[in-house]
Amino acid sequence: MNRPLVLALLCFASSAAHALAPADYVRHNIEPPAATLDAWRQRKNAEALDNDTQRRDRLERVIANFAQRTVWWNTTLPRPASKAPGPVVVNGIQIVTAPRTWLPAHYTCHLPAVVPDAPGDNDPTTRPMQAHAEQPPPVSLASWTPDAPYLARLRQMDPADVYAACLGQKQEYANNSGFFLDAADILFDKGRRDLALRVLSNLAEMAHEDRALMRLLGYRLMQAGEPALAVPVLRKVLQLAGDEPLSYRDLGLALAANGETQEAVDILYQVVERPWHPRFPEIGNIVLADMNAIIAAANKPLDLRRIDPRLRANLPLDLRVVLTWDADNSDIDLRITAPDDENAKSLEDPARYGARMSHNITGGYGPEEYSLRRAAPGKYRIHASYLADGRQVLPGPTSVQVKVMSHFGTPRQKEQSVTLRMKGRGQTVLVGEFEV
Repeated sequence: MNRPLVLALLCFASSAAHALAPADYVRHNIEPPAATLDAWRQRKNAEALDNDTQRRDRLERVIANFAQRTVWWNTTLPRPASKAPGPVVVNGIQIVTAPRTWLPAHYTCHLPAVVPDAPGDNDPTTRPMQAHAEQPPPVSLASWTPDAPYLARLRQMDPADVYAACLGQKQEYANNSGFFLDAADILFDKGRRDLALRVLSNLAEMAHEDRALMRLLGYRLMQAGEPALAVPVLRKVLQLAGDEPLSYRDLGLALAANGETQEAVDILYQVVERPWHPRFPEIGNIVLADMNAIIAAANKPLDLRRIDPRLRANLPLDLRVVLTWDADNSDIDLRITAPDDENAKSLEDPARYGARMSHNITGGYGPEEYSLRRAAPGKYRIHASYLADGRQVLPGPTSVQVKVMSHFGTPRQKEQSVTLRMKGRGQTVLVGEFEV
């Protein structure tokens, strides 16, 4: 809640002779009247001690989980024999992957050469393994084509006419974010980045207090290779949703992409340290992978004194896939089918030959992560399955983002990402495929 509004409400309640407990003032970090000041200070000190204890307990759990991840990473397993994948069938219909057309080369992320964190810092746990000699696997992300009635007409227009149509129909679609997202995609397809970015700016005007919409705008700007534009948008998301670890992760990754590495590491480590709601299991380990890869790629010394040394280990991967989505209280599953037709689902159902899937997130947002240290030759398929939705309001389409990274955590890291919209429960989408 807005702080001045909270203060006004408390003052009104006090003037109305309502008895407010010190906890009300502690919760909103507002100093109370003199009559309850001592009780407020005692409760505030007690809460601070409790928070410190929770942080220490949280950090020890993350350290234990990271140790397990390190054991997994250091375990050498045989590569499976490759074989051609069978057809993908959903609801009786065979799905064929189409190439993603609007992600040009500038979406590929090239990490700079690795430099030690500081002179004399030769700790091998923070240095990545030597990059593999083979080329990164080609990635083909599925082309998601919405079926809104206005799209056929927009696709046939010249770019300038598409932009003019957006301006002309701005009032008609003032509450339909999908219209502006689709129009921006068309302009990206037509090579008009400048106009596409202008169209996307309408999302910020529509609902700058809507964390889901602002988060989606940040994602689209990142996909467009515009981290400098994404950073202020994702800072706003953090203000709106500071109780969600994904807000910190999104901002940290955008800062790193924008060259603001120290702040990126500091923000990502907050995700590692802070206690979170149980519906975000293993978020610390996923963010540690992000953070350690960023540290390893830093081209200037960083201040890492705050980070527990037991958590400083870059664990490079042949392949990494991360799924996030923009809906609270919902369950969307990431599923990867390997060349031997094995379906990696979760830590409770681990894949053979070294693949690792993070815990299943059933309460919204993600992230869910697939990690593979040594990729077997063959074709891998990525699916997203919409399993459940517990939102109390009538849900609209849910935006899903999938990011695929090859040679993750090495100087040759490359990535591609795609955002698509899913309609609701029971839907399974073939997001894309990659071949090793």
